[in-house]
Order: sequence, then structure tokens, then C-alpha cells
Amino acid sequence: MDPQERPAPHARRTPIPNLLASIIKGERLPEVKGLDFVPAPPEVAIASPYKPESKRLSLTIANEGGGVGRLVASVNDRKAAVLEHQIGRAHV
Repeated sequence: MDPQERPAPHARRTPIPNLLASIIKGERLPEVKGLDFVPAPPEVAIASPYKPESKRLSLTIANEGGGVGRLVASVNDRKAAVLEHQIGRAHV
């Protein structure tokens, strides 16, 4: 199939005809199956407060069933640290 003839990716994932019109009209949408099998994201918590003198923040990352991927810590929309697949304690 020619790439220009393929439907857009969102069109293939939306098998409900007139979906947008149904949403606008406030009609009840069909039940979505399989969402109850989506694994939980990791839990990230502050283990100890930020210490300005050392510029460190201690975090605890717990796998809640969905795995732990990359953690990006940002300060004022700037990346401060990127941790790959860290489980347990991380110091940022």
C-alpha cells in the first residue's frame, strides 16, 4: 500500500463512526475494554526535603506493577537530572 493512501494513525485506532459528533452531542460512548489491565505507574515521593547547601533532593521510587523507566527531574523547566531504570532511592 502506498504510504499516502494509508489512513492516519488516529483513524485506525478509532473504529467508532462519528465519534466526534457523538461526543459533541453528549451521547454515551461505548464501553472501552482492556483499560483495567493497564499497569500502575511508579510511585515517586520525596524521601527528604531539598537541602540548599548541598543542592540535593532525595527521592524514593517504587515500582507499582508497571515498571520503572526514565525519571526526569526538572527545575524551572530545565532538566536537572535524568535517571535511567533506577529502582529504590535516587539523589537529584
